[in-house]
Amino acid sequence: MVSCKKIPFFLFILSAFSSFSQNYYQAPKALTPPVIDGLGNDSIWSKSNWHMVDQLWLGVQPNADDFTEYFKVSWDSNKLYVLAQVTDDSLSDHYSNPLSSYWEDDTWEVFIDEDKSGGAHETNYNAFGYHISKSLDAVDVGTDGSPHLYNSNLTVQRTANGKIYTWEAAFDVYTDAFVYGALNNPKATLFAGKIMGFAMAYCDNDGGTTRQSFIGSEVVAGVDKNVAYKNASVFGTLELLDSISSTAIVPVNEPQNFSVFPNPAGDNITVQLKASTGKLELFDIYSSLVLTQEISSDSCQLNLENLSSGVYLLRYSSAGKSHSQKLVVE
Repeated sequence: MVSCKKIPFFLFILSAFSSFSQNYYQAPKALTPPVIDGLGNDSIWSKSNWHMVDQLWLGVQPNADDFTEYFKVSWDSNKLYVLAQVTDDSLSDHYSNPLSSYWEDDTWEVFIDEDKSGGAHETNYNAFGYHISKSLDAVDVGTDGSPHLYNSNLTVQRTANGKIYTWEAAFDVYTDAFVYGALNNPKATLFAGKIMGFAMAYCDNDGGTTRQSFIGSEVVAGVDKNVAYKNASVFGTLELLDSISSTAIVPVNEPQNFSVFPNPAGDNITVQLKASTGKLELFDIYSSLVLTQEISSDSCQLNLENLSSGVYLLRYSSAGKSHSQKLVVE
């Protein structure tokens, strides 16, 4: 067994962000708006990083064949663009009424807090929690406490390749002065350097009347993790930039060649590999490399006792291929 010594790590200075445990995302600017066709083959997507949706918020932990999701984000002065690739072995839409029990069906959820102000948003427009159904209806709760359709706020398409579904959407970004049904709602100004609140989630229903799993992109503290629909403070941080570094791109639809346990982690983790050669690299939320270790065994232990709490990306490279997993340090 190889023992991997951690290099010195500097603490984050992140006073503008509400929690170290939340993810930090960077979105590159699209010089040409992507075509929303569910294909995801526009040039901007090759310049964007993949991020994972792998935190269990409710229900049972799905295996990789049952559910896996990655997503990318980009923007221009008019819209926010999101691309997601979801592996789902059974896509279910039991409730025909889009405003009835919509969260129990297979549902793609996108959470947007225009100014990252956080706080309550269940019955106001401080933030939006779009629940997008198999039928491509977008539902959220209005100021009256009832669900409403917000289809005019976005354009969305989905394609399928076997059990792999590609969701692609363009969102109008509104301020909290939004009024449901108004003809000219105030849109937020999007610019390089703008900070927003953002999160992604998915309701996985395998054919019954209730979802089996609810999986989100953010680490949520406490027993009740199903709070993003009403509390924007658990969203991650999204920064709009002209361009971004692609150091920590997460490959999609490749088998994971290593496992990490425990995750969330305490002072130590064990990395179990399917090969005995390669390299491990650990990235922080800024995609900065904070650890690198050559591997000469199929098992490795990492000491994390001096590492700050937060979300990291652990990448394993071998034989010209890379595989990445999110690592949460508590």
